[in-house]
Amino acid sequence: MITQRKAITLATVTALTAGLSTALLGVAPASATPFTCGLGGTPLGGGICQLTYNTGTATFTPVAGTSKLEAILVGGGGDSAYGYGGGGGQVTLLNFTDTATPIDITVGADATATTTTQGATTTTANPGASASFGDGGTSGNGNPGWTSSQWVNGDFSGAGGGAGASPTVTQNGGAGQAISALAPAGSLFTGDTNCYGGGGAVHDFSGNDGLATCGGGTFQDINGTETNIPAAANTGGGAGSTNQNNTSYPGASGVVVVRWQAALESTVTFNVNGHGTTVPPQDVITGTTAVQPPAPTAAGFAFTGWFTDPALTTAANFSDPVTADTTLYASWSALAVTGVNINPLAIPGAISAVVLGIALMVASRRRPRRRAQPSQL
Repeated sequence: MITQRKAITLATVTALTAGLSTALLGVAPASATPFTCGLGGTPLGGGICQLTYNTGTATFTPVAGTSKLEAILVGGGGDSAYGYGGGGGQVTLLNFTDTATPIDITVGADATATTTTQGATTTTANPGASASFGDGGTSGNGNPGWTSSQWVNGDFSGAGGGAGASPTVTQNGGAGQAISALAPAGSLFTGDTNCYGGGGAVHDFSGNDGLATCGGGTFQDINGTETNIPAAANTGGGAGSTNQNNTSYPGASGVVVVRWQAALESTVTFNVNGHGTTVPPQDVITGTTAVQPPAPTAAGFAFTGWFTDPALTTAANFSDPVTADTTLYASWSALAVTGVNINPLAIPGAISAVVLGIALMVASRRRPRRRAQPSQL
């Protein structure tokens, strides 16, 4: 009997090769590209980035797609002298309406102004004034220090004014400026707990130790030993002093802290439509472009491009900016069948079937045949 072989259809080969390509090539783990701010900035979450300038001069060039740009400027703190503390540097919050033009930055050293210049506009955070004999230094924003008219019990010493709302009238340095109180609602600095520009505190003849607030420097007498505690670096705090000696101490340098709102991230997901290796998604800043990934591969198929819709009617253009989370879909063309692709997982079963068939055929040939009986006449 002749057994008719069933033809292997293209659909059957397609199904086999799709499964085989996945089995042989595996599936690459999907991992999104981490968000980066550019310019060496630090991500703060929600697309907000920060870059801090601690010394000298520099130019900040906004990142493309920046939607909001602000900066904190702090002038350098005043120096101490003759038992009087230096004033704290002025603290200024800037909201740049121009989010594309570069900004030239100069960070003030002690008793030196800090400035930013964008185009024709220059903004200055004044330094705290250095102390003079008889007066604590005035803060950069004009708060006076403890002056000679406020001496108590002949204690010829006076603390520096702070950049906050209230001047000092004691050995304590004037309060500095808390950023949380300076930043309005909607600012990129809203809720910032940092504080800058404290006035320098003093240690007087009567043994009273002033307590510097918000980064100002101070002197303390611990077990009869005077200890200079300088203002924390880059806070614009004034230097503290003691009238036990005539040594002058420098205030802290200023600082510029730039924050910008990069447009929020959007994720581009690549749907390979059931074939080949997985293509990792990309996290990009909204308004910028995704990077076209290497073409995926699949046995039995040719990759024919990425499309923006599941129906594969609109080709993706990687020059277009990404405006929201997006899924791109792979298009495939089945290759012509030149042979049968064998699934390696099916080989053991096929071998077993062949061996069983041979055994049955051998057994049937060994079965004795019944001899025909002569017919009865």
